[in-house]
Amino acid sequence: MRNLLFSILLFIIAQSCMAEENSKYFVFVGEKISLEQVPPKAGKIPFDERFLAKYRVLEPFRGTYKGTEIEFTVFDHYGTPQFSKYKYVLLYVELYDGHYYHSKYQYSPLYKTKSGKWAGPYATYDYKHEYNKHTKIRPEIIEFTEPVVIDIPSM
Repeated sequence: MRNLLFSILLFIIAQSCMAEENSKYFVFVGEKISLEQVPPKAGKIPFDERFLAKYRVLEPFRGTYKGTEIEFTVFDHYGTPQFSKYKYVLLYVELYDGHYYHSKYQYSPLYKTKSGKWAGPYATYDYKHEYNKHTKIRPEIIEFTEPVVIDIPSM
């Protein structure tokens, strides 16, 4: 009986920890609604530029969020966040003090496939690293709903 009660208590604690984790971090497929630069406060010289982003939540990936649109703050040392130039993107945000913040520089451009899934570019350097030499993940040819165009002159 003690073991059963201990197991139930352990299960409840684990579930509450997971719920807290899911509400703090949210990873989702998003589509940009707006991105506005926030001017620095008078007399302040910022290290990073600050933006307020608003995205349509197309598909949650990890964590939980209620709503179809999300607003979050973005800090970027290089100017306009690179993820904002893509129509669809996998974004990582964290809830802090009642507001969401983008996990700096973390994103993946995504494209809709004919099978209805999302796919992104294959970064070969990710799979050439020594730690990944035994991975079973390999690139494959995918048919997309729209042509995928990657701007290489700026690279």
